[in-house]
Amino acid sequence: MNRMNRRAVLRGLAGTTIALPWLEAMNMQKANAAPGVSDTGFPKRFIVWVTCNGFHPPIWNPTGGETDFVLRPVHKALEPFKKDLVMVAGLNDAAFGMGGGDLHSRGMCTFLSGIESVVNTAVGSFGGESKASGGITLDQQIVKSLAPKTKFPSLEMNFLQGGGAYGTTSYLDASKPLPGSKDPSAVFNRLFAGGTGGGAVGDPAAAARIQVEKRSILDGVGRTYQGLLPRLGLADKDKVESHLSQIRDLEMRLQTAAAPAAASPAGGGVSGCPKTATAPTGSDRPAQAAAFVDLLATAIACDLTRVSSMQWDFTTGNSVYSWVGVSRGHHDMSHDGDERTDTIAELTKIHVFYNDQLARLVTRLKAIPEGPGTAFDNTIILHATDLGRGNNGHTGTNKFHMLMGHGGGALKNTGRLLRYSGDANNKLFVSILNMFDIPMTSFGKPGLSSGPLAGL
Repeated sequence: MNRMNRRAVLRGLAGTTIALPWLEAMNMQKANAAPGVSDTGFPKRFIVWVTCNGFHPPIWNPTGGETDFVLRPVHKALEPFKKDLVMVAGLNDAAFGMGGGDLHSRGMCTFLSGIESVVNTAVGSFGGESKASGGITLDQQIVKSLAPKTKFPSLEMNFLQGGGAYGTTSYLDASKPLPGSKDPSAVFNRLFAGGTGGGAVGDPAAAARIQVEKRSILDGVGRTYQGLLPRLGLADKDKVESHLSQIRDLEMRLQTAAAPAAASPAGGGVSGCPKTATAPTGSDRPAQAAAFVDLLATAIACDLTRVSSMQWDFTTGNSVYSWVGVSRGHHDMSHDGDERTDTIAELTKIHVFYNDQLARLVTRLKAIPEGPGTAFDNTIILHATDLGRGNNGHTGTNKFHMLMGHGGGALKNTGRLLRYSGDANNKLFVSILNMFDIPMTSFGKPGLSSGPLAGL
């Protein structure tokens, strides 16, 4: 059996291409310690998992010691993966207080860049906001340093509506935001369309007809699949058939899903914050969330991208999470004090929903075999938020981060709770860069910090 090229694809209708997961026939080799590659020869991946409006410490911070810590009820879905995570508490967003603008935009501009916000000089859909990140974000620094030869250098997705500085996780540089797609169907088309990495298709009209007629992009792959079969062993055949079945299942779910609802006109908002809309939401939201997670896992499995950000709301996002039994806007509730037990119960429901999606992603990545391990073993997921404490004043202090995965062996000592006393989150970013074999000693605002985070 001849070795197969890692970039082998199956071709479907309208110029669509179906990338394949890793197969035994591809015979991955160790990469002699190449940057961004694990010792087993598989690429390391980085995923930023972003929630907004801060955390509510009473429902989030674990109790106990470094290795015998106890997760909160909000983390129930992550309990099976406790040995695969590192809780990092007590870091400060050191750049938070340096830029101008309201506190929400400060947090959104600095939480992943470690540098103060600047006047937003971007154009187009970002021109209406006053502030933007003053530099490159961590995810894009990994892309810039490693220059992965994937169809998509990075993949950005947003679960709920938002725009401008208030809805942007990733920045290529100062005032150069990368917008995230809010439509899982559009992401599906980008991943499997032929043509450029930007999502162009060989025949856009034909691709549109596939959706209108509810046909499948898999129609037509039979010829190339038959040519592939003689090169596959039984295990690889099963893997390809399972892969195609999962893609078809995802495609069918997206064809029947409703388009994301647009935000309603701006409401009154909360004192001290911009006026924000209460976004209408419906029963289709869980299906959209599952689709985003499955698209991300599929993109990782097919090596279509190695860096991604998944943002679940936007700062000042006032979405009503009605599908989990919440009746008020998320942003409005984030201002309530600790004495509001009713609010704490509703915020818990929202974060349980987020963690359920994270658990789904981990489960999917653990089901993707890569040599002696899985895609999860070669991935690092960073869970971060725009603010520290959302209520009782928006802060950039005492922030909570969580790491999951093993980064191809770079993140060795997991299953821990690490507590710090105001270290800059820039140090955490340096540690993550080093895990990807990027030999940087500082990141973000020069002079704020240097070196990696001790103990990690």
